[in-house]
Amino acid sequence: MGTPITIEELTAWLAEQNWSSFAQSLARAYTQWGRLSEKQEAAARSMHAKCMARTTAREASKSATPPPVGFYCTPDGTFYRVQSNKTKTNVYAKELVTRQVGDRPYWKYVGRTPFPILGSNLKITRDQAATFGHTHGHCLICTRELSDEESVMRGVGPVCWSKQGWE
Repeated sequence: MGTPITIEELTAWLAEQNWSSFAQSLARAYTQWGRLSEKQEAAARSMHAKCMARTTAREASKSATPPPVGFYCTPDGTFYRVQSNKTKTNVYAKELVTRQVGDRPYWKYVGRTPFPILGSNLKITRDQAATFGHTHGHCLICTRELSDEESVMRGVGPVCWSKQGWE
């Protein structure tokens, strides 16, 4: 970590935060009284640290090379779908959300956040997709319920199976 920010730098930063009336009120208090209480300063430093961490994370995800379009599974078992936008000019990720076994899972937009951790070595395998289907009763790829006998046996729907090139 770098050198701590001075109180003057901190209050100047607070004054620029037009999204937060609280931050601006702290900057005004410092200007008026020449100091902040311990709790006010702690709150201001915490706000600054969170904003800087968020900015750093956002920049890291922007600079990360997007993985190829496809489906991924992280070591902790989280499934991601990387797909192109409608104009095919950018890619983004969705995370698979499952509530309870039997409920239909769905893909929730998460943007570029997971890009730094996704690599070609994390592409889903046929076995991972099948295990998900056997456990949840839904196709991992399209999230539809598995109903016909062959799909239930494979754990993946027939269209999704062929689109993934699994034989």
